[in-house]
Amino acid sequence: MKNLIVLHTTEGHSIESAIHTMNRNRSQCHEVVDPSRPVTEMLTPWTQPARSLTHPPSTPETNNRGFTATTRHLGKVYQIEVVGFAREVAGYSAKWYQRLARYLAIRCTLLDVPRRFPYQFQGEDAYGVNGVARIGWDEWATVAGIVGHQIVPGNRHWDPGPLNRIIPLVIREKPMDGKETPVAAMQRRLVARGHDLGTSGPNGDGVDGDFGELSLRAGIQESIKAERFDVAIDGLTAIANGLQDAEPD
Repeated sequence: MKNLIVLHTTEGHSIESAIHTMNRNRSQCHEVVDPSRPVTEMLTPWTQPARSLTHPPSTPETNNRGFTATTRHLGKVYQIEVVGFAREVAGYSAKWYQRLARYLAIRCTLLDVPRRFPYQFQGEDAYGVNGVARIGWDEWATVAGIVGHQIVPGNRHWDPGPLNRIIPLVIREKPMDGKETPVAAMQRRLVARGHDLGTSGPNGDGVDGDFGELSLRAGIQESIKAERFDVAIDGLTAIANGLQDAEPD
């Protein structure tokens, strides 16, 4: 597995403000996650390159790495914005970190990204094109796993800051052994029955492991077609409660 997740911080308090800023600047990531709520929002399908990285002229691909014919062998770069501030992440709550770790572990499985951290996350000394965390272009071509924006060559930002508390939490998350989450398995069945769940997920078919509005509507429609209204109510309630109960205290 050569794929890569690049983590950013939104430098704001909400998903809504982050989306507004990225749309204005045409710098959309793939997905934004707010571990404090927890909520996710997709901006770019996983099958297309994001735009959150700087790509200096006449340099190797950054956003497009793995998405072009000449770079496909290098592995894809997936970009995730985490709601928060690089200067504050070291002090966020244990629950915030546990939610983010669970999210990242699931994304690693769905996106075929190795669950490892090739570099420690650095603080403000990582700022600038020559920051302490910045790697060279040759190293960028082979890196895989989960990294921060601060390592990407040709870029200046130092986000997501000293996020090192996340490393053991992601590694300790129960392995999924390549199996889909229960929600993703349900979504795949719904897609097979002709439901449109959008374009999120690694295959661009809406199977992303997140029980959102489209999945909810499709599940209700299937239950109504089967005339099992009791199952629809009980089943959807159980799923919602199960997702809520799965969050650590």
